[in-house]
This record gives sequence, C-alpha cells and structure tokens, in this order.
Amino acid sequence: MAYDSTIEDLVDNVESFVSANMAAYVTGINTAKGDITLEAIRSVTVGDTDPYESNVYPIVQLYPEQLEVEQISTGYDSIHMTIIGLIAIKETGTNQQKKLLRYTEALRQVLRDYVDLGESDFDVNKADMVITYYPTDPSVGVAVSTVQFGVMKEVST
Repeated sequence: MAYDSTIEDLVDNVESFVSANMAAYVTGINTAKGDITLEAIRSVTVGDTDPYESNVYPIVQLYPEQLEVEQISTGYDSIHMTIIGLIAIKETGTNQQKKLLRYTEALRQVLRDYVDLGESDFDVNKADMVITYYPTDPSVGVAVSTVQFGVMKEVST
C-alpha cells in the first residue's frame, strides 16, 4: 500500500499555480484600465491566519473547504475539492471597492484560463464559481472578497 499526500499536494499545486499567474493578470488589468494601479499580490498562501491581521497586502489565501472522493474505476479515485480563494486588500481611499473588484477579477481570470492538457496536477471546474464581496468602510482599510471554486484530480489508489 502506498501512502501519498494527494490531498495536500492538490492544495499545494493550486497555490503554486495561482502564485505563478496572478502577477500577469494584475498587470493586464492595470494596462487595460489605466485609471488606477493595482499593486502586485504580496502573498499567496494556504490560509491559516486572519486576513485582517496580515502585515502585508494585497494577499490571496486559499482555504480548502469541502472534499469528496469518488471511485471512478478499480484502482482510481477522483478527488473533488472546493476551495475558497480569499482576496484581502488594504485601501483607505475612494478606490477601495474598485481595487477589490479588480483583484477578484484577476483571480477569476487566472482560474478561468487554466488549461488542462491532460497531464496537469489538477483540473478547475470553471462552471461553478461563486464570488462574494465583503466591502468595508474605506476608513477601516481592509476589504475582502472570495472566489469559491472547485478542483479535481484523478489518482491511483
């Protein structure tokens, strides 16, 4: 019997993918819009801290939420995981909502444009994204949004 960390590896692969691709999408939105400038994402992590207590912003935290394992054939399982991608920014000016919308859009586009060529570390369920905004009073400074998405991976058992 083999003991793998398939579930942990799946989350780590999503974290690496988002981390490697957010900068290009943030830059693209900056170029397309041109009215305000988004800063580079400072940190992409598997979230285990309070986003309101971070020392750096903007950040993306990934929270694995739900896991389902389905046997697809003898010797193979399909792991389906729901992940909450949380974006937290610190902005005390009038552009707080606009910046939060744009960072959220960048994460959505990163996930939407993920292309599985059949040999990837995971697949993204592009059809079932749920986006929620938690804007706050700009004088408080920290605003949060989430992108809920699904990933899956087929593994040998």
